[in-house]
Amino acid sequence: MATVDPGLVSEVVRAAREAVSRRNWAEAHRLLSDADSTGGLDGDGLAMLASTAFASGSVHDALEAQARAYAAHLAEGNSRAAGRMACELYSDHGRRGETSVAAGWLRRAEHALQGDEDCAAYGHLTIRHAVGAHKRGDIEQADELMARALDLGRRHADADLAFYAMHYQGLWLIRRGQVDEGLALLEEAALAAVNRETGPWITGLIYCNVIATCRDLGDWERAAEWTEVADRWTCSDNVAPFPGVCRIHRAELKRMRGAWAEAEREALSGWADLIEVSRLMAAAGLCEAGEVRLRLGDLDGAEDAFRRAHELGHEAQPGRALLALARGEPAAAMSALDRGLAQQSDQLERMRLLGPAVEIAIAAGNLDAARAASAELDRAVETFSSAAWQAIRDQAAGRVLLATGSAEDAARALHRSVTTFCTLGIPYEAAQTRVLLGQALADLGQVSEAIEEWQTARRSFAELGAARDERRVTALIASSGGGSPPAIERATRAFMFTDIVDSTRLIEAIGDEAWAHVITWHDREARECVARHGGEELDDAGDGFLFCFSTAADALDCAAHIQRRLVEHRREHGFAPQLRIGFHVADAKRRNGKFMGRGVHVAARIAAHASAGEILTSAVSLPPTRYPVEPLGPVALKGLDDPVDLVRVRWDIEP
Repeated sequence: MATVDPGLVSEVVRAAREAVSRRNWAEAHRLLSDADSTGGLDGDGLAMLASTAFASGSVHDALEAQARAYAAHLAEGNSRAAGRMACELYSDHGRRGETSVAAGWLRRAEHALQGDEDCAAYGHLTIRHAVGAHKRGDIEQADELMARALDLGRRHADADLAFYAMHYQGLWLIRRGQVDEGLALLEEAALAAVNRETGPWITGLIYCNVIATCRDLGDWERAAEWTEVADRWTCSDNVAPFPGVCRIHRAELKRMRGAWAEAEREALSGWADLIEVSRLMAAAGLCEAGEVRLRLGDLDGAEDAFRRAHELGHEAQPGRALLALARGEPAAAMSALDRGLAQQSDQLERMRLLGPAVEIAIAAGNLDAARAASAELDRAVETFSSAAWQAIRDQAAGRVLLATGSAEDAARALHRSVTTFCTLGIPYEAAQTRVLLGQALADLGQVSEAIEEWQTARRSFAELGAARDERRVTALIASSGGGSPPAIERATRAFMFTDIVDSTRLIEAIGDEAWAHVITWHDREARECVARHGGEELDDAGDGFLFCFSTAADALDCAAHIQRRLVEHRREHGFAPQLRIGFHVADAKRRNGKFMGRGVHVAARIAAHASAGEILTSAVSLPPTRYPVEPLGPVALKGLDDPVDLVRVRWDIEP
């Protein structure tokens, strides 16, 4: 290699620094690349080459230059610079999902800085250790380490270190419910970013986390304000990865405001910008696109976006669960969301799942799960009490009240939710809630008011392009008789609930494909049996049914037939699901084909009390039967004020 003129290299590096000061990353990267081709860059020059490569969008070039800068720093005896560079390589490979490579660089950072703890470089290593401790759940150690990093940043005048540590402290305080204290720290760090006291990479990360946290808090106005600030910064500094992050944040805001076509474009642009930088950040763009497609009724498109996000390591919940619900698979939807909740301990992240969990549990016929999710959401909103979360809380409570027959209380909660969503300018959620409010009003006999809510919701859905929702609410309006009160039938029926025991665990054990075969066979057998005994199917909860019969004798004969058929199939084929069945005879109201009343809920509670393979009935409903019976006496059932006298029918003993 020819001898390199140090003066010439120095001049090139000076010109590159001047280009960096103008945020002309491409020019700086070209100049430094030319100098590097002669072998003339030292460790600092290679570090600047790496940063300009990142800012220009050349991720692979940046990673390669970082590794060379680390080696050069070590060769020059600058262990602090080498440790700092190893920390950056740890973070950059981690964002790309390359966890093993990242771990190797963290160990190199530890080796380089061993015994040299009073320096800014060690503070950057300390931040990485603090974040790791926080992820492990060691909160006390995480706080201690982050405070140490902040102190090092202040004492050694490293603004990147100090404000990055401060921003983490703010994030963690907010997650623990100390919202005001956390926001104060977070916004102080963000203000330093606004004033360009921090470097481009730390500035972008702080903006990203501030906006995401405001979104999680339901503070959309603050999120919009910081998104605008971040937009101005990306336009002026143009650090390649961060326009992609900002596009995803803009997509979220546009989705909430109802600008869905723009939201999808922004989300997909963000995904394309970020795919080489961070798999998880890129996946967030795909999730946003999936959310928009789901609302538009493009279920196949939503499935494709959620699947690709999942492949990149994103859980894509609650989108995937709501997609399963939209496809008429409430049991699968509930199973998916249950898994998501089981894996999530962060309260704000759980809140994102709880509203959908209520909707899905009700669709699956699991009122206990719906009540539990609604109650947890209510408790969480006591801490994170933004107007948006209050509206979501009221909507969830209204769903549960509506499902349990408390239409008057449901109407009050849902009216509050509609008002808040409208005030916040969140049209889709407002229209969804109007549909529920209309159902509560119809149950109260206020049909004209119900139709008015449904018509308003239909107009909103039409304007948004939510075709599936528009069709659904149009059917509600049509079934109401065009404003005429729907006919109400009073009838005495034997209401029978069936439920596959431990269906969620069974799905996890055998997988979705095998479960689909099981549920198809189960549904066919149950429906054929009910038809033979003169019953009527009222509802399909995915892993169970609600049927009604003219007489208790028909219900009992059908229940026994179903249980015996399961035994036969188990004997012949080695497997059949375990079923519990309960029935109760009661008077009920029927409107538009739907039975309502306490008796239906009593039957559901009786079935829920049964064990695998059992048939339970209320004593007052027991018909003359050839099967032996076992009186259980008065039993307190969930959700009912008074105990119910129960009887177990021993269908498994030959009469």
